[in-house]
Amino acid sequence: MSIDRRRHARLNMTRPCKVVVRSAQRFLAARTTNVSVTGALIEVLADRPLSVGEVVDVAISWNDAPIVRSSELVTAEITRALIGPSGTQTIGVRFASQGAAENQLSRVA
Repeated sequence: MSIDRRRHARLNMTRPCKVVVRSAQRFLAARTTNVSVTGALIEVLADRPLSVGEVVDVAISWNDAPIVRSSELVTAEITRALIGPSGTQTIGVRFASQGAAENQLSRVA
């Protein structure tokens, strides 16, 4: 039996988002599976595997807007990376700052 060590509750929330891979300077289409103030589980369509420890920027569309402003990007570190079917990958990310996500989650939760 595994023990859940999370300090903050996760909300099951499917939201469109994008992941910016800094090392390659490219945007990847994605969607959240769950979100907390400290991180998120995200399904990404990626042509190359993302790696644990890689730093990315994440922009979550909290209000279903088709365009997410660059000011809404949150820096995050990949803490888990699983390869899925058909070019998908599921990544767990930890936000560098919980303040940005906390403000947004308080509006939608």
